[in-house]
Amino acid sequence: ANTEYVLKTEFATPAKLTAARVRATCDNDFDLYLNGVHLGGSAEWQSPVEYDVAKHLKADGKNLLQAQVRNQGGVSGFVLALALV
Repeated sequence: ANTEYVLKTEFATPAKLTAARVRATCDNDFDLYLNGVHLGGSAEWQSPVEYDVAKHLKADGKNLLQAQVRNQGGVSGFVLALALV
């Protein structure tokens, strides 16, 4: 069966941020948002996508990272890594 999920997490921006990147992949496909901004997405699970997200972070307060993931039947998976340095 075709299913869609929305995965969300909130996080604070570190005080001394020098770089912020997110990398993700999904079987079957996904769209990624940070604070309401569509970063992109992919339907190629074999090739993870990576985005520089520093300009989309809130200096104070919480950030909302959201993934809309879709499965077209069978086993599925979603992997995301957020690096704040």
